[in-house]
Amino acid sequence: MNLPLEPTSTLDRIRRNLVGLKMARALEVLDQTVRLIERGEIAALDAIDTLLTEELTLRRNRRVKMALMTARITAVKTLAGFDFAFQPSLDRHRILTLTWPSTRSTACWSWDARSPSASHDPRRIETE
Repeated sequence: MNLPLEPTSTLDRIRRNLVGLKMARALEVLDQTVRLIERGEIAALDAIDTLLTEELTLRRNRRVKMALMTARITAVKTLAGFDFAFQPSLDRHRILTLTWPSTRSTACWSWDARSPSASHDPRRIETE
């Protein structure tokens, strides 16, 4: 019975564990991340964060892609390609304002429950 040889370095063990955990994207960026650590550009915890973030992003993108395929949605459309001239009843500014999280706006809306007209009294709050 031939057993596979144990990896000799920590980096080999990490690669083997990433393969065992089926973390393909983390495995792809591992060497680049190790080089950043060696040059002192990132700390070890930041490197772990980078590897996990890369893997999670890949898995989320795959899940969305699969959901779109399952729903038989053939093309993903964004507001960037929308022809507002075709539908003049839509206010371009209002629609783009409704998408503020994706435009990285720093404003949010809040209602003061103590106000007598709380349902009609939005108060703009600037956040960082």
